[in-house]
Amino acid sequence: IFQDLLGAPLGQSKDKQLEDQSRGELVTWLLKNHRKQMEEFEVSNHTLGKVSWDYLSSGKDGCWPSLEGLLLWSIEQEAPASVLEAIWMYMDDPVHAALVASSACRNTADQRHAFGSYIDGIANKNLNYMADRFERLAFLVVEDLASAGNGVEHLFQETVRCWESGGQKSSCFRLAHQLGCRKFVAGT
Repeated sequence: IFQDLLGAPLGQSKDKQLEDQSRGELVTWLLKNHRKQMEEFEVSNHTLGKVSWDYLSSGKDGCWPSLEGLLLWSIEQEAPASVLEAIWMYMDDPVHAALVASSACRNTADQRHAFGSYIDGIANKNLNYMADRFERLAFLVVEDLASAGNGVEHLFQETVRCWESGGQKSSCFRLAHQLGCRKFVAGT
């Protein structure tokens, strides 16, 4: 479903924004109604294809479990923001996931759109905008936790999911440093 949803060329619709929003709503529906199946899914060469982002050395040979894999794969497919945010909203570690998504967006921009063409410039700009947006979302979640009295604790809490670095679990603060999320580090 994801390959067809994100890999299919846009239809003849003149309203790309509406079409992108519809894709996000479909992903939200899938996550609401089939969460267990989505959690059990693994992104690999045998399913959707290898994820090339691996700054944490967690994805064994491009394989990523569950929603983490779907988020990274969707970023590399340059899915609409509505799809990426729909997946992110269901993550167990939203701050960790937003930091990783930010890094993956920047990596995809640098790897695929560092050329001088007009189209590459627009794609690079859009991916970097999403990277900044995810970094801001991470900051806003921590800020919200801080207002409830849990912000500092959450910054140093280790991840409960697969966002590990070299086999070690990472705190949000350590992860942000490793992934070069300077705005998040400066803001916290």
